[in-house]
Amino acid sequence: MPDALLVAGGALIIVAIGVDIAITLLHPAARGPLSYAVNRSAWGAVAGLSRGPRSLSYAGPVAMLANMLMWVFGLWLGHALVYASAMDFGDALYTSGEAISTVGFGNVTFDPEWLRYVAVLQAAGGFGVFTAAIAYVLSVYPLVTQIRAAALFADAVADSGDGGDASVLTRRLIESHEHVKRFPVLYYFESGDDSESMATLLKSAVTACLRLRDAGDQRRADGLQRALERLFDDLESEFIGGRAGARGRGRSEGESFVERADQVIAAFAREHRQEYDGLPSVR
Repeated sequence: MPDALLVAGGALIIVAIGVDIAITLLHPAARGPLSYAVNRSAWGAVAGLSRGPRSLSYAGPVAMLANMLMWVFGLWLGHALVYASAMDFGDALYTSGEAISTVGFGNVTFDPEWLRYVAVLQAAGGFGVFTAAIAYVLSVYPLVTQIRAAALFADAVADSGDGGDASVLTRRLIESHEHVKRFPVLYYFESGDDSESMATLLKSAVTACLRLRDAGDQRRADGLQRALERLFDDLESEFIGGRAGARGRGRSEGESFVERADQVIAAFAREHRQEYDGLPSVR
């Protein structure tokens, strides 16, 4: 392959990985395009191999690990292609691995000279990607616990009809929604316990909303419904079924809030292999 094509191909991989890392870790709402594909692939692989719902609890950690490996090996390969413009590909892989791991044995001679500066930049990038991977783990796992706690809380207050608890539930629902928008990999985390799942959070929140309406607390019911509808929009357009799913379906003309909620929760439960017996008013 001509040297210029090797450099261009390597640079393209490096930029793609860098952009994906930046979006995944720094953007408050967007999804890294490569991370999205890795997440869906990891989810599909674990779902295909699993024998029951509990096995899906490995999907989130597998997706996280796959993302980090994709970042590291992508930068490794991208820089190796750049080095291969001036050396044997085996030596290029060794040099790239040496630089990204910041080992720096110093037993490689660079010719032309500009490759030395590429190695320096790669060493800095290697330090950055390993730091980013650690930050990713430390950012995501506390949010997994928060979403599970929100599901347990929602289940506890669903039948209480207490307005104060409903206000707290609305806040926790909004926080959980923002967590998933911030780190989409959270969608693929399952504890293996249905009571701690997002399906329970959604069902219990809808049930609480209906109880508030029955109790005449229209203001809190409306606030909880708005939070739920925004979350339904994102789940349908960004997660359930992947890009082949009901992207951006939204509420159909004449479809009630409860009917739409039932369809979204049922679709989520199917994808996550959970039991779902419907909402109280649509059974």
